[in-house]
Amino acid sequence: MRRMGNGSTTAGPDRVLPLLQQLFEVSAALNVEVGKALAEFDVSGSAGGLLWLLDPDRPPLRMREIARSLGCDPSNVTLMGDKLEEAGLLVRRPHPDDKRSRVLELTESGRHLRQRLLDRVVAATPLPTLTVREQDQLRHLLAKLSNAS
Repeated sequence: MRRMGNGSTTAGPDRVLPLLQQLFEVSAALNVEVGKALAEFDVSGSAGGLLWLLDPDRPPLRMREIARSLGCDPSNVTLMGDKLEEAGLLVRRPHPDDKRSRVLELTESGRHLRQRLLDRVVAATPLPTLTVREQDQLRHLLAKLSNAS
């Protein structure tokens, strides 16, 4: 353990490695369940990632922002968008504040598919077995880890 300037301590590798192992195991199990859900609805992994990001309760994202979030080239977002638009799951619109930019928005069919996918994944994970307090603690810790990286 190492002592921080504020009096707290951080864990050394002997404590961190088992945590990493558990995170990898949970991540792998979630990936399996997400993969099953995507296959069940005949959706590719990249299209599933795009559907996940296009939250109808949030402002629409520019295609550039989507590419950054997915860690891919904007041309990949264009291709995924083409396929999902062809399938009637999303539409492209000019950004309300910047007409040079385009945003992607789910259609009613896209929102329905997204919700079915989310419901399927939620039902397959062990997260609902946690109490509300445990879920809040986990959310707090995950946010702390996300903000630290």
